[in-house]
Amino acid sequence: MTRILSLLVRLICYSALCWIVAAIAVLAFLRITNLCPELNEGGISCAAPFLVHIAGFAMMVVVLSAFAGLPFLLAAAGVVFLVFDIIRLRRKSARRES
Repeated sequence: MTRILSLLVRLICYSALCWIVAAIAVLAFLRITNLCPELNEGGISCAAPFLVHIAGFAMMVVVLSAFAGLPFLLAAAGVVFLVFDIIRLRRKSARRES
């Protein structure tokens, strides 16, 4: 039972990490390519109407995680789990090679 709970917590943390990283990447891409020259909490103006919706959703994810805190904490836990999983996998592969 604890193994299932641990996997569920990891899944939630990894998904929160993926959502936040993807939202930041989308906002960075839109800003760098100058598809959305005005991109802040006050307003979003983009070259195409569907980009306004994409940028708005990404901005909502980032602002929600910054102000609510829970998604950010889950994503931080996801980073910790990811680092420990990478270390564990590297140790396993080093044991197999020797």
